[in-house]
Amino acid sequence: MIQVPSMVVEKLGELDDAQYGDKMAFLRSNIGGAIALQVAHKQLDAYPIPPDAYSTNYQQVALNVVQEKNAEIWTALCAIMGDLSLIPGLAGAIKMVPTEMIVASKLGFALEERLIIEAPWGGEQTKPAGKDAFLVFAAQPYLINLDEKGLPVAYVPFAPKSD
Repeated sequence: MIQVPSMVVEKLGELDDAQYGDKMAFLRSNIGGAIALQVAHKQLDAYPIPPDAYSTNYQQVALNVVQEKNAEIWTALCAIMGDLSLIPGLAGAIKMVPTEMIVASKLGFALEERLIIEAPWGGEQTKPAGKDAFLVFAAQPYLINLDEKGLPVAYVPFAPKSD
């Protein structure tokens, strides 16, 4: 079995203050899924992708594809974690389905107040006071906090292809 780097386990859910209980037990229960690595506010953030969501919504790609398609995240991750190609089991992935979301404040949640929601995996997710966040339209909604540009962390805005 591939060992998840301790740095990744420690950062799991930190940005959203997401709670997973015993993180290693949670990860073991999600073998076959993935752990998304992202950078927000110059810090590593990681979150689990359950096996069913990973197999349905993502396509695995080589690391060089990540480096080519998102040089900014690649450079930021390398600055934090070192040479990514040396991490056993690390692969790239592209989400193949759109994620529909809305800014929490547009739904009437006060910007100046903390928002805590029940996360689909159990536990909670938190939007800090003084900041906005996105809520994802899904059978089991979840929260995505903002990066330093005011965008949902690690998401790329949809741009229709022109003919």
